[in-house]
Amino acid sequence: MDESSPYNPNPNPYAESKAKAESLVLEMCKEGLNAVVVRLAFVYGVGGSYGLNLLIEMIVKGRLRFVVGNGKNYIHPIHVEDLVRALVLAMEKGEGIYIAANEKPIRLRDFIDLVAKFSGRRELDTAYLRSSHISC
Repeated sequence: MDESSPYNPNPNPYAESKAKAESLVLEMCKEGLNAVVVRLAFVYGVGGSYGLNLLIEMIVKGRLRFVVGNGKNYIHPIHVEDLVRALVLAMEKGEGIYIAANEKPIRLRDFIDLVAKFSGRRELDTAYLRSSHISC
């Protein structure tokens, strides 16, 4: 996947609204708007209280009990400071579509283990559950 790939959001209202907004901006660019589209990866860092920051907090405090899936899926975390640098570079380069993510993805399980290791938690009692194990 690269910047020329079509935006393919997860089927949820938030992701769909981002795709719609991007589509509208790109249409307006055809009419003369000078704009930059930046597709963000999972952002974490100081000041955040959701997404990866929440996951990191749960790991550090030993509260992560289960993860839906086997943890082998890849994520592309990006620290907020790296994101700011990417945004500045995108603005300097100018009009276009850019992806702001780390150079290499990491498996969710490896990310969880890395955070646990650096926070002093050797082992987590975390279960990886298939979605078929969950009922509402």
